[in-house]
Formats: sequence, C-alpha cells, structure tokens
Amino acid sequence: MRGNRIYEEKAINEKVRQVIHFVYNKAGRLTERREELESGLEPAAGEYRTAVTTYGYDENGNRILTQTPEGYRITREYDTLDRLISERVEDRRNGIDRTVRVNYDKAGNITKLIRQGKDGMPWEISYSYDLKDRITHANDYFGPVFQYEYDKNDRLLKEALAGAELDWSYAYAYDYRGNLVTETDSEGTLQEKHLYRTDGKLMHSQFADGNELEYSYGINGLQQEIRTARSQRADRAAQVYTYDARGRITGIQDGNQNQTGYHMDPWGRVHQIETAEGGKENFTYDYTGHITSTTDANGGVITYRYNSQGKVCEIIDQEGNSETFRYDREGRRILHEDRIGNQVRTTYNVDGRPVLERACDYMGENEVSRSWEYDGIGNIKKAVAGGICYTYEYRPDGKLIKKSSSGRTLISCTYHADKSLKSLTDVSGKTVHYGYDSLGRLERICDDNGDEIVRYGHTAGGKLKEIRHGNGMHTIYEYDTDDNIIRLTLKNEEGIVFSDFRYEYDWNGNRVLKSGSSILPGEENIKEQVIRYQYDSMDRLIEEKYDGKPVKYIYDRCGNRLVKVDSDGKEEYNYNRKNQLISHKKGTESVEYRYDLQGNILEEVDGRGKTEYYYNAFNQQTFVLMKDGGAQENWYDAEFLRAEVAENGCRSRFLYYNGELLAESELNDTVRNRYILGYGVAASWQKEGYHSYHLDEQNSTAYITDSGRRIENSYQYDAFGVIREKNENVYNRILYTGQQYDQVTGQHYLRARYYNPVLGRFLQEDVYRGDGLNLYVYCENNSVIYYDPSGYGKAPVVPFKKGQYNYPDINALNYNERVRSLYGDPPDWMVDPHAHHFPYKKGKVNQQPTVDKIQDILVDFEIDPIYGEEVLCWAPNRVKGQHATAQLESYLKELEELKLNGGTREEVIELTRRYQQEDSVRGTEKEKKKNDSACENKN
Repeated sequence: MRGNRIYEEKAINEKVRQVIHFVYNKAGRLTERREELESGLEPAAGEYRTAVTTYGYDENGNRILTQTPEGYRITREYDTLDRLISERVEDRRNGIDRTVRVNYDKAGNITKLIRQGKDGMPWEISYSYDLKDRITHANDYFGPVFQYEYDKNDRLLKEALAGAELDWSYAYAYDYRGNLVTETDSEGTLQEKHLYRTDGKLMHSQFADGNELEYSYGINGLQQEIRTARSQRADRAAQVYTYDARGRITGIQDGNQNQTGYHMDPWGRVHQIETAEGGKENFTYDYTGHITSTTDANGGVITYRYNSQGKVCEIIDQEGNSETFRYDREGRRILHEDRIGNQVRTTYNVDGRPVLERACDYMGENEVSRSWEYDGIGNIKKAVAGGICYTYEYRPDGKLIKKSSSGRTLISCTYHADKSLKSLTDVSGKTVHYGYDSLGRLERICDDNGDEIVRYGHTAGGKLKEIRHGNGMHTIYEYDTDDNIIRLTLKNEEGIVFSDFRYEYDWNGNRVLKSGSSILPGEENIKEQVIRYQYDSMDRLIEEKYDGKPVKYIYDRCGNRLVKVDSDGKEEYNYNRKNQLISHKKGTESVEYRYDLQGNILEEVDGRGKTEYYYNAFNQQTFVLMKDGGAQENWYDAEFLRAEVAENGCRSRFLYYNGELLAESELNDTVRNRYILGYGVAASWQKEGYHSYHLDEQNSTAYITDSGRRIENSYQYDAFGVIREKNENVYNRILYTGQQYDQVTGQHYLRARYYNPVLGRFLQEDVYRGDGLNLYVYCENNSVIYYDPSGYGKAPVVPFKKGQYNYPDINALNYNERVRSLYGDPPDWMVDPHAHHFPYKKGKVNQQPTVDKIQDILVDFEIDPIYGEEVLCWAPNRVKGQHATAQLESYLKELEELKLNGGTREEVIELTRRYQQEDSVRGTEKEKKKNDSACENKN
C-alpha cells in the first residue's frame, strides 16, 4: 500500500542470486532486513543461511536500535527536536562499548562531540559558528584549534591552526564562478595559481616550485592533452587521451608517445587492455560488475567466483588449483582454505577487526594463532602471536602513548598540539625529540641533551631540499619542474665532496643518466662515474650501463625476465604458466626452482646443492636452510611484522614504529642498534655513538659516517638492488631502498614477503592483485624509480605520484561532472551538495601523511584514490565534521587491518562507502536521511 520494497532479488551470476526480504511496522518503517545467504560453495556444517538485521524506533519515528546479524547493538537517543544526541555501540563479546554524545546550539549547529569508551576517558571536539552558521573554530580537547574565515559568498578564505607550538594557515582566492584561483601559505608563498577558460574548465596551473601544467580539451569538452613546463619547452605533451563516442577513455599516450589502448564492453567496463608492446590483457565480469577472470598477455587465466554477498568465494589459478573463502553474516571472511589445504579461521569484533586467527595445515596440525584484545573504544590493547605479547595504551583521541611487552616498555610517545609526534622513547630508554617548521613539516630531530641529530630543509612547495646531520655532513637536493631529482650532493662542513651526481630523465620520468663523482667503497679518493639507463615501451629497464659496461635485460609480455647479458655472459630464464621462475641457466650452470601450490618457493637446486624454504600455515616464511649450511629462522608478531630472526644461530629481536625498524636487541634484551627515524633512517646509535646515514637517489644507504665525518660503511647497488661494491666497519642491515637485507639468505625483508635482488623478483606470490597480473614481478621491472616496501605493490621512491593513477594536477579534474555521471543528481534534501572525496584527495598539513598512507593502500587494491568511482560521492559542502582528522585516522586504522588480514577489494569499497555515508548526511537534522543514499550508483 505504501510502496515499500518488501523483496529484492539481484543476479550475481548465472548460479548465485542475492535475495533480501524487508519487513515494516504499521507506520511503514523498516523493522527487519533478512538476507538469504549463499556461499557459492558446497554447504558446510553449521553454516548460516540468513543474515537478519533488526531496527527499533521511538514514537517520532527516529531509529533508536539496530541489531546486526552478528548480534552487535547500536542504540541512539534523540532530543525533543528529533536531533541525534547519543549513539552507543556495544560488542559485549569483545569488550567494546563506546558512546558518542552530541551537543547543539539554539540554531541546531553541533557544538560538541564527546566520544568515550566504557573503560576510558572522554575525547571532545567543540565547534563555534558565526551568525551565518558557518564553522569558525574547531577545538580538539588535546589542543589543536582550527580557525576558518569566509567571504560574502560563504567560500573559505582562510584556514589556520593556531597554537603555541605551531601556527600555520592557508589563504584562498576565487574567481567570480567560485573556482579556486590562488592558495597562499602562512609564509606568504603562493602554493597554487590557476587560470580557467571561459567555460570554467581549468586551463593552466602553476605551483610553488615552478611546476606548471597546461590543459587542452576536445570539442566534447573532455580533457585531451596535458603538458608540463618541461614538456612545453620541448613542444610535446606529457599525456594524451582519446575517447569513444560515449566519453570513455579508449587510449592513453604517454610522454614517450607509447600507446595503451582500452576496449570496453557495452556496460563501459574494460574487457581488454592492449599494452604499448602489443600484449593483450583480458577481463570478464559477472552481472554485478565483479571481475570473474583475468587473462595475462601470455594467456594465463585466473578465475574468480562470488557468493550472494558479492564476496570472492573461490579463486582458481592458471593451473586449475583452487582456494576458497567463507564469510560470516556480515560479510567478513571467517575461513580461508588455500591451495595447499591450510585453513585460517578468523573471528571479528563490531568494527570488523580480527579478534582471533587460527591457522593449521590440511591435516589439522601445526596450528599457529594470533589474537587481539580491544578497549572500550576499539583500540587494540593486547596483541599476541608467536609467543610474543604486546600491550598498548592510548590517549582518548586514539594516539599511542605506550607499547609494552612482559612488563617492559618498548615505545612511549608524546605529541605536539597538532598531534604530530613530539618525542619517541624506545626500548633502550633513550628519547628523541621531533620539531617542525611553521607549516608542520619535519624540521629537526634532537636527543635528550638538545643536540641536533639531523635537520631538514624544504623547498617552497614542500619537497626535501637539504639534510644537515649533527656530525656536519650536508646533503643537498635539486629538482626539475617535474619533481625529478636532478642533482644530489653530499659534502662535509669543510666543503669536501663525498658524492655529487646529476640526473637526466626521459619524458615518462624514467631516469636515463646518473653522472658525477663519489668516493667508492674501500677507497679514499673521489672518482668519476657514469651510469646510463634504457627502457622499453612498457617503461621496463632493458639496459643499465656502468662506465661503458652494459647489463641488458629482455622480458616476455608478462614482464618475466627472459635474458640477462653482462660482461660475465648470458643468463636465460624459464617460467611456467603462473609466471613462476622454474629454472635459469648461465653457461654450463643451471638452477631449478620448485614451489608449493600456494606459490611459495620451496627449493632452489643447482650443482652445488639445495636451498630449502619453509612456511607456517599463514604462509609466512619461517625457516631457510642454505645450500652452504647457513640457516635463518624467522618469528612474526601480531602486528604482522618479523619480530625475531636467528641467523646462523645468532638471534635478534626487532622493534618497529609505524612499520619501520626502530631497534634491534639481543636475547638478553641488550639493545644492539637504535635507528633514528626521519625521512628514512637518519642515523643509528650503537657503540655509544651516533652514526649518520646518507641516502642515494633511491633512498638506499650509500654511506654511514661517524661523529668525525669519517666513512664507516659505503655501498653501491645495481638497479635491482644487487650490491655491486661495499665496505663495512659497523653493523648495518638497512640497505637497498632503506629496507632490511638478510646477509644469510641474500633476500630483502619487505614485510609481506621476501625479495631476491639477484633474480630481480619475488619468489612468493602476491596476495594482492593491485599491482598487475604478474604476481611475482618486482616494481614492474622499473626499480630505478619505484620501490616496494610493503611487498604488496610498487610505490614511487619520491612519493609525488600514486602508482598508475597519476594526475599531473588533481585540481584540473571536474569532480562534479564525474559524480553526476556516476550517481545522477544529488538528493533534493542535501544542502549545498558538492563532489566529495572520502578519503580525501589532499589533506591539511597534519593530515597529509595519513592521506598518503591511505592512497597507497587504495592503489594496492586497484582503486584510483583521486578520480575513482569508489572514492567519490555527493555530500554537503563546508559542514562541521567534514574532513576531520579523527575520521581519517579511524578509516586508516580499519583499512590497514583489512589489508593485513587479506581483505578483498570489495571489502575496501564497502568500508569506504560506510564512511562516505556518514559524510553524505553530515549536517542534516535527521539521521534517517541515510536511507536515501547519496553514494548509490544510479547507472
């Protein structure tokens, strides 16, 4: 009678359907959502067949209770004006019980948000407004006060963070259409300047460091060409786009004029990519747009199947081997059975974060586990794995205060008013202090005596300009207008040069020349060096030439190295259909490789013996027995990091901060080495003194110097990380691209898996599918400008680009048109709607590191963090709470957990949509508007 939807059926594929039943009360309000569950696999004992969510309302129709399928409760309270004043989330099984309370002024503006866990202290953010109900101040309980000023048209003129420790601001100016024309920082530097065409499209952008971008458009108004300042001087485009009649991109021409073609199916989905060298990658989809198969350029096919929730339930590899996934009633993966038969069972809390993971082999034996406990807010308070137990303490805003193990403090932190790190004390009890410039950029690191360990300087646009070490060493960076490093110099305070290199690049930003001079390992005098690089149409390195001596590479169309030729001769490589290296031969010597069904290297056999590799049921490499008798054993913690290693019987413990190595200890807890973390490793402390680290253009350790500026260690590498020359006098394991190198195995520990620089590839399969269809290749064979610190996907050595999603100017894109094409017009109830990014395309000064981390993870999941459908929605413009730091940090925390636990792309999208849904109704009077989603694709 009322037109309420009571039944919905959607075909996922030919065999699986999503069926949902809806029940309403007499007032027409939804009281029950019952979803029929179909796993897509053979039924399992005890498997749930339905997922039921129930809702309760007060007499005014406000939703006051939500009971989720797994039994979590969300209760809400409202005032007499039907405004939400309290929301409580309860997960009684896992100890989570948090409440958010909301206060309003007489005009209905939110004046205070108070978040508190049942066992913790409250965290408050308060807001002030002007007479036009525009937010003027946002005051965090822990110090930061953000201030906002507006013009007569309600456009943001200035935003500032005022405080005793930090005081920065940004001012904005607009044209009569409301387009941003200039952005100026608190130092008076013009950070951005934009010019627009008469139709409002961006025509020209100029940035603080001299970068310039020029845009041209076709007759259909679509962006056709982009030129940088550098490419303009050569009268050529940096990128050229072609489109079909429906405005979909069908081709991209890069700066070297290589063409990549995209072929669409009738639904606008890419079904074939034709690479610049002529290779073809194919994709198929189910009815709902999920990828059902990928075919690489060598014909290898990986198949994906989905359940009724739209989750991947089975992956079938190129050889027909299958791994399966089962999910709980809320769509979270609870059982993964891999191709070997290992089983991983997972339970979760209300936030979708893991509580317990148990893994065993196909016989149900050799069990390993990891577990987590959470406080009332949802922060991890205890993490256990591999016999290692960590406990954590936090401020009410979620910032880490202390991390401990067995009653011993491992890390303690304090923070500045803007929440940036102020001091960090490691397991040795020694503290380093962090200071920032007026724009919130890291400026100095000092010890407890106030002595500077390192000082950083930046360009007007924020790039690293110089590093001054406490021992007097000085590193200087110079850049071109495309943000490429064109000169890197290291000298001491007397002006004596240790190294001085200049660099040249092709039109895709690939480094083609490194020339200059340096002190070589083991020598005292400076010597000239010239290194040249060449690339193919896929930007893969095909030649590196050292002082006239070439090393050449040939690849197949999947990026597998087929041939390497150097002065020592020719090496040939052979692969199977899974892109696994199965043998390589050099002269009369040959090496063969054997893998398990899950894609992990098991054996490496040559005429001199056999190297064996072993793994636990989580597929973590636990033991390596080398053919020369050397051995390495690895232990992992519940932070998914290698916590201990035994190298030929010598055992070490590792302590990390934000995933970076902070300290190494012996079994008796004696600290062997402390690392001072800045832009990479700035220095180490061992043998009662600081040792300064000096990095090359790839962020690899080039030199280590002592307090007297004498060279202690020096290294030179080839493009893939093989150490060409070295001289070591002090202990060090931080080498190529600033990552750990294992001397016993010759591998680099890159967190998720291990990298072999001699072969230039991984020997374990990538569990993430966001870095190409070849699951073993390292950085798409362009390790000159990329690196992979996570083991999941490449990242630029200097993080100015986002992998394959590279937009010379994110302000040039028409986001409103993009969102309208995806979702239709905004809802009628939304005030001042605009195209909204969540997560943000660009953060405020103190947010940018968080934004960078989020965007890197999204790229791993094949999500365009700038222009992708998954990160865009309609939302009210300039309302309180929008673009909040706390929201951003909360999202990152959940995103990292999802990634570490093998989450799927669909789960990342679902998580993102949940946060977008909050933003889409922010500032509206009734939460029930959430039922009219602003993020539901209308196409």
